[in-house]
Amino acid sequence: MGRTVAAYSWQMEHIEQRLADFRRALRREDQKRLDELLRHARFHVTSGVMASFPSASDAMFWSILLEQQRKIEELEKAVSSRAAKD
Repeated sequence: MGRTVAAYSWQMEHIEQRLADFRRALRREDQKRLDELLRHARFHVTSGVMASFPSASDAMFWSILLEQQRKIEELEKAVSSRAAKD
């Protein structure tokens, strides 16, 4: 009996390849954010292997994640500057 689901690490690599044009179209600072999100995904590869990986993501999904990451960074800066003032 063969595998019914492609290896998780292969799927991650495939998604990164599919995102290459999307990444190039982003502003430089957003490219860094996307790279950071992908690093987070690779960091958790062992957890992903244990789960059934869903179908490939599209640009909308990644755009939402980028905006969330941007907001997190803005909030962290606000907290840091407020703490420095106190």
